[in-house]
Amino acid sequence: MDFNKIRIKTKRLLIKNISLDFKKDIFKSFNKKVSTYLVPQPSNKITDTEKFIKESIENKTVLELVITDNKSGEFLGCTVINKINTSNPSLRMLLFKFLNVSTS
Repeated sequence: MDFNKIRIKTKRLLIKNISLDFKKDIFKSFNKKVSTYLVPQPSNKITDTEKFIKESIENKTVLELVITDNKSGEFLGCTVINKINTSNPSLRMLLFKFLNVSTS
């Protein structure tokens, strides 16, 4: 399966591969309020977000996806499947929109 071209469409959501198109949304959304108990902690530099996205795209053991509103295209959050090439993958999801975090 080609993990570089994932598109999961539902009635309300579109889940697709992370890309640099979402760097501003991810940068704004991944703040101290959201990431209190997460690693890594948020950065003050958008270049760190760009680096994270590029590394996510290149990493073949992690599938990093963005979640958007199917109709408006509004960024809602991210999801990641770690250890995708193993028999024990793990799923993590951050829905910023539902954490009352403004992305605009």
